[in-house]
This record gives sequence, structure tokens and C-alpha cells, in this order.
Amino acid sequence: MLLHQGFDHTEASEMNTLVDYFETGIKKPQTNLNTSYLRFFQYTALRPDSITKILFDKVELKEQLNRLSLSTKKELWVNSKATAYRSYNGVRFDEPIIYNSFSINTSGKYLALLKRLSDKDVKTYVSKVLAAGDLPPSFIFRSLIINYDEQRTIAFKANYWRLIIAIQYLSYLNEYYTYSELSN
Repeated sequence: MLLHQGFDHTEASEMNTLVDYFETGIKKPQTNLNTSYLRFFQYTALRPDSITKILFDKVELKEQLNRLSLSTKKELWVNSKATAYRSYNGVRFDEPIIYNSFSINTSGKYLALLKRLSDKDVKTYVSKVLAAGDLPPSFIFRSLIINYDEQRTIAFKANYWRLIIAIQYLSYLNEYYTYSELSN
């Protein structure tokens, strides 16, 4: 995979493992990679929570992320503080709860790799990440790679898109599971 550019062997290997983990989750029950990605995006567009409730187990995801070395995590994410005023189910907390979350590391090797790519859609993605200071929301991200009106999709076989999609959604999953565990 393209990841060997700018990353040491361990970091590249761990990021390949993340992509494999993500693709194993979305390939159920399909076997064709392109079809799996298209179905994943169509399904999550209709049912945004489906990514968490059907495709990826919370414990398995946490274990996967905990296996990453500190250096790989630092190149992908920075720890940030977030404040929850309501539970995921909408119940107001007596006191706001501050919790730790991952945000994309805008100065890490991951974003530096993406900046070097010439793909126009990747450049748009990077500009959205930099403008937000973090990952773009799921619906914005989805519109960058699938244009339903024009029936255009990015090339899912491109290793860098596979990496971007895995990091985008695994980051969201981690945030979702962390937030959904908060209680009064």
C-alpha cells in the first residue's frame, strides 16, 4: 500500500491492519470490494447509525484501536476534549460531562501524505479537514466520494481512498462509542 511513504514499517503495517479491519466489516455479505464500498455508502446514507449497530462491534473496535502503537495513533489523531450536555438518547445530564475524543492530527504524517497526492478529490477532502480542524461530517464526506446525481464514484481500489475511508469511519465509530457510553 502507499503507506510506506512517510511512515515507518510499524506505522504502515498498523494502518494496513486498520484498512483490513474496516473492509472486513463492510464486506458482509458481499465479496467484491467496489460493490462492498458502494453498498456501505448507500446503506449508511439511508441509516447513519447502521455503521455502529450492524457492521462493527464496540468491544472489537476498542481492541483494534488499543493495539495501535502510540506513534501510529499520534500520526492519525490528537486527543481532544469534548463536552456532552445530553446523552446519546437525548437525556439532559445534571452536569455537563467532559470526555476525551480523537480528532484528526492536522500536522501528522497521515495528513502530510494526503497533501502530497495529486487526486483532485483528495485535495478537496484535505481542504475540508483543514477548514474544520477535524474530519468533515459524514454526509459531506460521502458527497465528496459519491455523487449520486452524476453516478460518479471515486476509485475504491485506490489504496489512499481505502485508507481515507477507513480512518474517517473508524474515527467516527470511536467517537460514537465513547459518547454513547456517557451516563449521569
